[in-house]
Amino acid sequence: MLTRRKLLASTPALAVAVATPAAAVCTMPTSEPDAELLRLGAEFERQYEAWKPYWRTMHAMGETWQEFARSGRFADFMDAWRTPEGDAYEAAIETNNEKLTRLDELAKRIRAIPPSTLAGLMVHARVCRFDCLPLPKLEEAREDWDWDVECLTGFLEHVERMAGSAVQS
Repeated sequence: MLTRRKLLASTPALAVAVATPAAAVCTMPTSEPDAELLRLGAEFERQYEAWKPYWRTMHAMGETWQEFARSGRFADFMDAWRTPEGDAYEAAIETNNEKLTRLDELAKRIRAIPPSTLAGLMVHARVCRFDCLPLPKLEEAREDWDWDVECLTGFLEHVERMAGSAVQS
C-alpha cells in the first residue's frame, strides 16, 4: 500500500520544493526530475495573471458592443471606441489574442512533458484547468456552474491541494 510517507521517501524532489503555488515551486534545482516543467509552470502562472486584465477589458467592450447592437446603434459604438490610433475594440481583441496565443503555446509545452513528481502533476492540473474551463465560467459564482464544470474544478482543486501538501511536507 502506498502511503504518504512512502511516496515522499520515494520522490526526493518533493522535499526540495518550498511552496504550494507552481510559481513558487520553480525554485527547485535544474537536476530535479520536473525542473523544466516547474519552470514552465511558473512562467505559465505569470503569463496567465498578465493575460486576465486584457481578457476582462475585451470582454467588457464586447458587452458594450452587444448593448449597442441590440439598440441598432452600431455607429455610436464605433465612435465611442475610436481613438487617434484606431479602433480600441479591435486593438483590445488583437492584444488579448496575442497574449492568449503565447499562453496556449506555453500550455502546449507543459502538456508535452509528463510529470514525474506531485509538484509536476500540480503544474499539469493548473494547465488542465486553463484548457478545459474558460475564464468567464471560473468567474461566475460557483453555485451557477454546470455540473461538469463543478466536477472537473473540484477534482483539479483536490489534485492541486494534495500535490501542494506533499510538496510542503
